Amino acid sequence: MVKRLVTAEELESFLMLGAKKITECEGLSGVTILSIDDGRVPYNWTVSQIHDGSPMCRIAIDNMVEGMQLIFDLKT
Repeated sequence: MVKRLVTAEELESFLMLGAKKITECEGLSGVTILSIDDGRVPYNWTVSQIHDGSPMCRIAIDNMVEGMQLIFDLKT
């Protein structure tokens, strides 16, 4: 399956939109996307920082990231 290429800003936007639907993420002010160049994993990005999110919000973001990494690659 070919993944859709998106920018870090787009990934951040998608994650923030998803987080708005989660009560535990009310205090979330942002996420930071990190490019990864590691042939051992099937994705080229991850979230390096979650800004002002609760521990439960961090778990929710991690779950969203896992799904998004299957369909989006970071445009570098």
